[in-house]
Amino acid sequence: MENHLVKIEFLRHILKNDNVLKAFTQIPSKENGIDIEGIAAKNGLLYIGFRGPVFRGNYVPVLKLKFDNPDIYEIVYVQLGGFGIRGLTKVSDGFLILAGPVGDRKSSYQIFHWNGFDMIPGKNRTGKKGLVSKMYEIEPPKGGKAEGIAVINEERSHYKIILVYDGVKIIGNIFQRLIIQKK
Repeated sequence: MENHLVKIEFLRHILKNDNVLKAFTQIPSKENGIDIEGIAAKNGLLYIGFRGPVFRGNYVPVLKLKFDNPDIYEIVYVQLGGFGIRGLTKVSDGFLILAGPVGDRKSSYQIFHWNGFDMIPGKNRTGKKGLVSKMYEIEPPKGGKAEGIAVINEERSHYKIILVYDGVKIIGNIFQRLIIQKK
């Protein structure tokens, strides 16, 4: 338990000292401040997705940490059309992102595929280019807010996923199973 607390404190240290993120630690989360909602592990790295802040140009930060050495980190950015990350799950060629509003305003929710690479453009960029594509527009149940995504199975042509909702009045509507075709 103590080891986990050390890692949480380390995350707080990163947020409070990172040149980009520290300004957002003093802003309420629903007003475009720091709000972590997505987390996925892939290839020995932990990807931490932010619901907020959403930056100019509609870029959302994703913090990449090494499991065995969390003081080595990188911030990469994904562009989600003004939405924040509400859920994040790995797939064979990247991630599926459940995206939605930063605050509590009524809005749509979407599922994006992201290859996991930084999308900020620039002539001094090295490495693979980040790519994202919208895969699915979600119709939540009445009163529901999409809050989580998990892959049940990945096939060559599609993903079988489950979505989790908050705020629904009928218990049977908390989960939704979907099949989404790969693009």
